[in-house]
Amino acid sequence: MHIVNYQDLDRILQKFPFSYQSLDGDGYILNVNKNWLNLMGYADENEVIGKNILNFLAPKEIAKLEFNFSLLIERGEIHVAEYEIIRKDGNHIFISLDGIVDYDEHGNVLRTHCFLRDITNDKKMYKKINKSRQRAELYLNLAGVIIVAINKEGIITLMNKKGYDVLEYNEGELIGKNWFKTCLPPRLKEEVYDVFKSLMNGEIEPMEFYENPILTKNEEEKIIAWHNTVIYDDSGKIRAH
Repeated sequence: MHIVNYQDLDRILQKFPFSYQSLDGDGYILNVNKNWLNLMGYADENEVIGKNILNFLAPKEIAKLEFNFSLLIERGEIHVAEYEIIRKDGNHIFISLDGIVDYDEHGNVLRTHCFLRDITNDKKMYKKINKSRQRAELYLNLAGVIIVAINKEGIITLMNKKGYDVLEYNEGELIGKNWFKTCLPPRLKEEVYDVFKSLMNGEIEPMEFYENPILTKNEEEKIIAWHNTVIYDDSGKIRAH
């Protein structure tokens, strides 16, 4: 039984501070609010009501929306579904969508209710950060020396290609592993780890240069000359080594 009729609901949703759209069971627009029109660059709801939502998607997103829409109809809800959509002016933006389905007493779809959030700036920032990260990784991999970062717990958080080549592991295989348990000969683990703990606690200054053996994946020992650097956070506390 429906306590609120759709006319009352639509008037309420016009006041919502979110972009809202309602679709029928075939994906045709039944209603949108003013924030949706502003998001999509339309002045009048009559420009969009009755059109299929697929018309507003970037072509590469159509298959994904068709699949997710069938899941929405089947499950009754969907959360944080991301799409690239096209505004009236032709510009592409990215949105995150959460939706629910309204059924009648026989389980037939009456309409969907979906709220959209503009995540275009988030996507641009992520792309920028990811590009910077890829560039940094390229520089690290071009270096002809081993570069490894170890957090305060002794866990490997970064290693360049040279490090993996020397240690004879596949790239990415050592991330999350304990450096001392994995990459040092057993006889040295405790001794070197005790020095590392003192360094992380700020009790001693790092040695700028030193040598010690490491253990490859095939349990071969290699002598490596190291240069140490301590990484601090914004508050001046030690984060990594």
